[in-house]
Amino acid sequence: MASSPVTAVQRSVGLLAGALLLPTLVLLGALLFTVLTAERRGVEQEALAQAGRLLSSAEARLTADRAALRVLSTSQTVHEGNEADFQVRATEILALNPGWRHIRVIPDVEVSSRPEVIREGDGCPCLLVSEKISTRPGYSVQAAISPDDYQVLTIGLVKPPSIAALVDHDGRFLARTINYSERVGTSATEYVKRAIVGGEAAGFYRGVTHEGLANYTAFVRSPVTGWSAHVAVQRSAIDRPRTWLQAAGIFIALLTLLIAVALVVSTVRDLNLRRQEAQSLLELQRAEAMSQFTSGVAHDFRNMLTVIIGNLDRVLGSAQEPNILMLAGRAMDAAKRGERLSNQLLSFARTDGADVTIIDLPEMFTQIGDLLRQSAGLSVVVEWEIAPEAETVKANRDQLELALVNLVVNARDAMSGSGLIKITSQLSDGRVELIVSDNGPGVPEELKSRLFEPFFTTKPVGKGTGLGLAQVAGAVRHAGGAVRIEEAPGGGAAFVLVFPA
Repeated sequence: MASSPVTAVQRSVGLLAGALLLPTLVLLGALLFTVLTAERRGVEQEALAQAGRLLSSAEARLTADRAALRVLSTSQTVHEGNEADFQVRATEILALNPGWRHIRVIPDVEVSSRPEVIREGDGCPCLLVSEKISTRPGYSVQAAISPDDYQVLTIGLVKPPSIAALVDHDGRFLARTINYSERVGTSATEYVKRAIVGGEAAGFYRGVTHEGLANYTAFVRSPVTGWSAHVAVQRSAIDRPRTWLQAAGIFIALLTLLIAVALVVSTVRDLNLRRQEAQSLLELQRAEAMSQFTSGVAHDFRNMLTVIIGNLDRVLGSAQEPNILMLAGRAMDAAKRGERLSNQLLSFARTDGADVTIIDLPEMFTQIGDLLRQSAGLSVVVEWEIAPEAETVKANRDQLELALVNLVVNARDAMSGSGLIKITSQLSDGRVELIVSDNGPGVPEELKSRLFEPFFTTKPVGKGTGLGLAQVAGAVRHAGGAVRIEEAPGGGAAFVLVFPA
């Protein structure tokens, strides 16, 4: 009997703590809603601000070009219509404006009322800017201007992972942060065109790029030129706060429900304890049964998710329509998040082990040999020779295989698709060196110090990301090693991957 007062006090304290925790959870939910909503709005506002700055800078550049062209249109040379004098004057202006391709006098019927970008034609892709000749009705002075300066503005103002574009009034690309050389002068996507013809000065829309990247895009349109600037951000940047908010709301709701249930159960248990011990034991057994039932439901839920993920994977592998792929991809993401959550609930202490393991090089090359040869192409020979004393390395296998593929692809491009790539291993100063060499032109000395920098590439625009060699260096560093560049015997480049013994 002496222990009963203590038990009652403990139960009372527990009930009070639960009662106080309920409003705390409500306040926490409200705080999360405020923070995550502010995060999403911040991303949207920053994208709109970037689009506004890009459009303002582009129109300022256009104003300068038009001012120079206006001076020419009012000159005595143009008024008199002397072709020889005009050519001399035009040559002088072209020399002062390196981005201008050519200048000519043409009838107004061949001139657009607004600056427009075209892909085909003399000196194109180019931006066509025209000014009417006041003293010669029916004629205008037109300049073809390189869009490269607008491209420099665009990539300078908008940094990855955002994707930005400048579009003229007809919906053709003037500048673009990715695949510029392929897309300049071509039509933008239907999403961009809908935003242009909608008549709004600024806004936000969902879309998909020509490359298939789903995004949210902020745009600002000029009422004067009809140009518009578009800044696309990854959907995750917008959807992540919403997803976290939904997850937090569900978690807080469940936790609140559990606390409420616990309060009710505790109250009922307290009443039953006062009535009879047998009833209390029955309530305890019911609570344990509920716990087992919840665990079983979690297992069943995970099994159902496995079926859902398998079927979604088949849809993603066979569907062709972009809308279906988008919806299936979102469903796959949600299903995988649910699967991860159920796994975490069922196994809090699970660990995946170390990433770095001992790799048997001969066995690995047996597995990835065909992949390396396919990556190199039909005109490139890929050979490997593993020394008996250097047959194993400590590294992450997935990272090492990807690093080798990147090195083979880089060597293939350096050799213009034809040559020999040789991979060897050796033991040096107690460390294993894996050497990938080619018989290409080699690496200039001034580039060696920058070659492993992220996003640094010597390839033409649209042909390389500058991430391949950065991944190679990262994979070796992750294993505790280092990478260096040497000259291969007989010329060419040799990338030496050094791994700890």
